[in-house]
Amino acid sequence: MADLYIGRAVSPAAMKTPLEDVRLDTRDLTRHAVCVGMTGSGKTGLCIALLEELATAGVPVVVIDPKGDMGNLALALGGRPGSDFLPWIDPGEAEREGMSPEAYADQIAARWRSGLTDWGMDDAAVQAYADRAQVTVYTPGSTAGVSVNVLGCLDRPAPELLEDPEGLAEHASGVVGALLGLVGEEADPIGDPATVTLTQLLMERWSAQQPCDLRSLLPMVVDPPFERVGVFPLDSFWPRKERMALAMRLNGLAASPAFATWAQGARLDPAALLSTAGRTPVSVFSLAHLDDAQRMFFATTLLGALVSWSRRQSGTSSLRALVYFDEVFGYLPPYPKDPPTKRPLLTLMKQARAVGVGTMLVTQNPVDIDYKALSNAGTWLIGRLQTRQDRERVLDGMGDADPQTAAWLEDLPGRTFLLRRAGAPPALVRSRQVICYLRGPLTLREVGQLGQASPAVVAAPQASPAVAPRMGPPSPPPSPRVGPPPPPPITRPAPPPPATGAAASSLLAVPPPAPAGFPFRFLDPAVVFSSRLAPAFAAHARAPRVDGAIEWMPAVLARLRLRFDEGRDWVVDRDELRLIFPLTGASASVEPELQPSDMLGATPSGWFESLPTSLDEVSELDALRRRVVDEVLEGETERMYRCAPLKLQSRAGEAEADFRARCAVEAESRAAEAGRKLAEKVRVQIDRIESKIRTKERALDAGKSDARARQATELLGAAETVFSWFSGRRRSVSAAMSRRSTTLRAGERVGRLEDELGDLKAEVVELDERTGEELQRLRDEQLALADQVDSVEVRLERTDLRVDDFSVLWVPVTRAV
Repeated sequence: MADLYIGRAVSPAAMKTPLEDVRLDTRDLTRHAVCVGMTGSGKTGLCIALLEELATAGVPVVVIDPKGDMGNLALALGGRPGSDFLPWIDPGEAEREGMSPEAYADQIAARWRSGLTDWGMDDAAVQAYADRAQVTVYTPGSTAGVSVNVLGCLDRPAPELLEDPEGLAEHASGVVGALLGLVGEEADPIGDPATVTLTQLLMERWSAQQPCDLRSLLPMVVDPPFERVGVFPLDSFWPRKERMALAMRLNGLAASPAFATWAQGARLDPAALLSTAGRTPVSVFSLAHLDDAQRMFFATTLLGALVSWSRRQSGTSSLRALVYFDEVFGYLPPYPKDPPTKRPLLTLMKQARAVGVGTMLVTQNPVDIDYKALSNAGTWLIGRLQTRQDRERVLDGMGDADPQTAAWLEDLPGRTFLLRRAGAPPALVRSRQVICYLRGPLTLREVGQLGQASPAVVAAPQASPAVAPRMGPPSPPPSPRVGPPPPPPITRPAPPPPATGAAASSLLAVPPPAPAGFPFRFLDPAVVFSSRLAPAFAAHARAPRVDGAIEWMPAVLARLRLRFDEGRDWVVDRDELRLIFPLTGASASVEPELQPSDMLGATPSGWFESLPTSLDEVSELDALRRRVVDEVLEGETERMYRCAPLKLQSRAGEAEADFRARCAVEAESRAAEAGRKLAEKVRVQIDRIESKIRTKERALDAGKSDARARQATELLGAAETVFSWFSGRRRSVSAAMSRRSTTLRAGERVGRLEDELGDLKAEVVELDERTGEELQRLRDEQLALADQVDSVEVRLERTDLRVDDFSVLWVPVTRAV
């Protein structure tokens, strides 16, 4: 057990005035945690503070980082001089502040030191984190950080898992789902023939102790070593033509140069990732450089490995490790969406607690997370939320109906969070100053600056260590730009021109002059061959030159600003990037995932091809710019959604599923309002009937009393008449008959009142049933209206498009030796 210092309590009346320290018990995190808050609420700072505390306490952490923020855990610069901050600051921010980069770095360093002091974080606390934490930033699909051999997931799993049929089937299904997702196929463990067949194929290979990698697996996709799947023949269940089509897609993926990095580097071994033999491992898997399918593939593979490892651990009530998932949007969505990451995440939250593995989910909106996951979270950290629906969903997920809690959530300032723990009253917490510098998302180049060694993931844990968080870059570059300086000029004799192929054009030692108004840009050789950019450039890569120089080919880069405008309440601004490469033949524009930091700040050395004669004049480049603009106007659209019956339309950037969910909420609200009005009318009718029932009940009670009295009188009179016959004083029989008649009439009246009372009560029951049916009809009617969602394609007007940059981009097509 350890206390994790995350901030200080604040009072609702003065939310910016910290009071006493707030500490979490590590055991709280075995019951899982959720952190929710809109952009700017301070989630990243709070969560990094929590991870700093866990690392200092000796609890290993696995971080899944789709956005690239969490690499900041390696920048333990708190208390250090401005020169250590200098390589990591944004020169643009320094310029906006009117300061030199060096002065701005000194200001940041002073602010960090002052903040740590204000929050009671002395030098010993800072040093404890730097000494205990071993932060490693993994970059699957890239060699910028520590690369990861993801295809090792196809290897035969541990013997313990092979002895667990249920766990083995789940593991195989996860591997297959991730692999299919990489080629754009949606896996279904029950209804998809590809998923079922590949899962059976993997399990049979593993059980037979046969080797299994992508190269050996592809032929068996076409011709599996079994003839039936379940009770059906293989060719009926999944035709060979379809098997061949999938195999060809997987083969194209395996043959891609960009995919080669997925098969090299550290193995995904959770036992090594979570080993505490030395310093506390903090394993950050940065996925920002990957596309959506690649992120899903890797996250599924990693989560599946963690689930398999957790099944083999012994039980414990203490926190053995934490799986932290930053920006979980899209990976654990509500029903009916079912991405391949959903099952292993839910398995971790439902089962891994018993072995001391906690899960922490972080997102901007609570609707991003499946309700089953929300209900399994024991610790909640809720920051500022923009909409009432988000706040209501959070309260519903926590099972908190207290109006006071709802009032707190309505006006939370930045860095202030509602903390809710199982068995404890809610509290307001202001997050503490972090030790690590919050640089923001790290680019691949900046990850490479961390100077990481290959970690102990392949071999024993005591092998070469990963980077310490106190490690910054070895020395600040002389230029204020982030990243290493451009390579020095290479002195060499004039080389002969390339001999063959596309490289046979003439080469120049310096770039040709830029046409007027069309500046030159230079793409950084360190990133051009990464998995993020390789699809645009790898096909034109050349073998390295014997003299070690880099060859450059020209391209045209266009940065455009698009505004899709559908009225004052629906405006979407979007940046568009188009690249024309190579500048020969009928080349078309593509859209690579370029970032500003991918560009060099100065003209590099190397050998440059000449601009093609068709594009070496201003008029020709102007014509090309018009062509790109026309392509964008013709092809780029945004989609909005309308529900005419409810008079609703989607907000800018709102996905269809989110809009439909909002329409359903509105429909439920309208149905509830109509139901309230109906209930008021029915209540009047029921009150009137109940009044009649009470009147009838009183009359019935009186009638029953009267009938009992008359019956007694009749019996007494009959006895006296009989006695008079024996005594000689005979009484008239007609009097007895009269009493009898009166008694019968009283009984009939009672019976009539009972029938009328029964009819009234039946009327209440019938009215209640009719009301329930009417309420259901109203709800169904409103939900049917909510389903009437139309998709509207919003196109660009020419005035909605602005060209921010149109330049010649020089692309390195060889690697430096």
